[in-house]
Amino acid sequence: MDETATAEDLLNAVGPAFSKLRRTSLLEVENPISAKDLSRTLVLNLVLEHTTGEDKEVTVGAIAELMGVDPSVASRMVSDNIKAGYLIRAASQQDGRRTVLQLSPAGVELLERFRRHQREAFEYITAENAFGPGGGHPYRGPVTTQVIVLNGGSSSGKSGIVRCLQAVLPDPWLALGVDSLIEAMPASMQGSDAGIEFAPDGGVSVGPQFRMLDAAWAEGVAAMARAGARVIIDDVFLGGAASQERWQKALAGLDVLWVGVRCESAVAAGREIARGDRVRGMAELQAEVVHQGVTYDLEVDTTRSESLECARTIAAQVR
Repeated sequence: MDETATAEDLLNAVGPAFSKLRRTSLLEVENPISAKDLSRTLVLNLVLEHTTGEDKEVTVGAIAELMGVDPSVASRMVSDNIKAGYLIRAASQQDGRRTVLQLSPAGVELLERFRRHQREAFEYITAENAFGPGGGHPYRGPVTTQVIVLNGGSSSGKSGIVRCLQAVLPDPWLALGVDSLIEAMPASMQGSDAGIEFAPDGGVSVGPQFRMLDAAWAEGVAAMARAGARVIIDDVFLGGAASQERWQKALAGLDVLWVGVRCESAVAAGREIARGDRVRGMAELQAEVVHQGVTYDLEVDTTRSESLECARTIAAQVR
């Protein structure tokens, strides 16, 4: 830590540090992260705390009281954990007429992973190099990078990296992805020759209307960056080098960090099945073709590296 930092400097850093801890602590509890993860760990922690020791039991009513919420709200949160496999109902050993809550093995594992990640995040934000010039934060100081472009096939792990980047980078970065563009288009353009079509084997084809809107969207993203917003773009370069050229034209004059996100096709295909919201075969078809002819500043591989590790590698290259 910088020895010249005053007590006021350190106190002022506490709020942002804990804010960052809260954001990063949720990044890898489940994939993808959802708002339910937070409520699940809140309930699970209460169950663990109040069932540790002899003759200690906890009911849904007790959870409601401990959380200060209506019993119906607590009941829904408990039911969500039970449905997810993290809690089980059991008969009370003190009163057989009463039902109590217990952590399942999966619930114990979830809490262990959650706490490991919390510790890692806390160690990271309180490291000795967290303050001051010379020993400064690796992602602090004057930032000239205006846009980070992530290119990778379907289910390669780009979305997780984007969330982690937003957590570890000190300034606010907007996340804009091709999925958001597709969702913003009229439903009639999906499955249309003029729009975008997904073949049964996972192939993707786009028509003239899609290309027109895509080009306009790219110009709009570039305009936001030129107006001062820092932007992370999550895209799939179906055209390889040609797709990059279109972005290079739109982003001309901006400081851009080009990142390739790779993942072995077999691993990406497994994630695709687990997600259940993608056409089977898309991940395998896109794993290599999206990188053909594309030039990067750096590449990361999510086959064996976690999203947070990849994000830190990328963030270290932000100028």
